[in-house]
Formats: sequence, C-alpha cells, structure tokens
Amino acid sequence: MMKYLYQDSVKLPNDRDFIHDLETLLDVTAAVVPLEGEIISANKEVEESHRAKDMKIAGLKTFESNVTMHLNELVMEWRHRRDTSLQECNHRGMCILRRSAEGKGRF
Repeated sequence: MMKYLYQDSVKLPNDRDFIHDLETLLDVTAAVVPLEGEIISANKEVEESHRAKDMKIAGLKTFESNVTMHLNELVMEWRHRRDTSLQECNHRGMCILRRSAEGKGRF
C-alpha cells in the first residue's frame, strides 16, 4: 500500500490503496470500452434507419405531389370538355330555338 502520494514524505490524508483503485479503474475501463463500441454501432444503425425513413417519407411526398398535379390536370381537362360541351349544347339549343321561331320547325 502506498504511504506517500507525491514522494514528499507527506502521508496521504486517508488510508487508501491507490494501486487497487487503479486496477479497479482499469478493469472497469476494459469492460466499458466494448460496450461503448456497441452503443456507437447501435446509434449508427438508428441514424441509418432514420435516414431511410426520411427518404421513404420524401418519396411518398413526391408521389403525393405528382398524383395531386395529375389529378388537377385531369380535373381541368374534364372541366374544359364539360364547358365546351355545354357551349355546344347551348349553341345547338339556340339554333333550334331560332329555327322554331322562324317557323321552319325542322331540327
């Protein structure tokens, strides 16, 4: 057991076996280092899974945006066709009314 800490002949303040404490510290360090490596590895796996999830979410958002854009295009096209058909029907209806008013009576 060590009696003096700094080799200056001043006794240690308490009765401690520093060699044993250092051995214990080395034992604990030897046990902790592999665990730390496992934790770092596990954290990397979590980060990779988060990145993969974020990429999937980005892909789904892109898909949603594309579907919304195409649906809007289809709706606009349908509305244009509907409006064109209504205009044609109105035009035909006006022609029929004009002919009827003129007395021709044939459609």
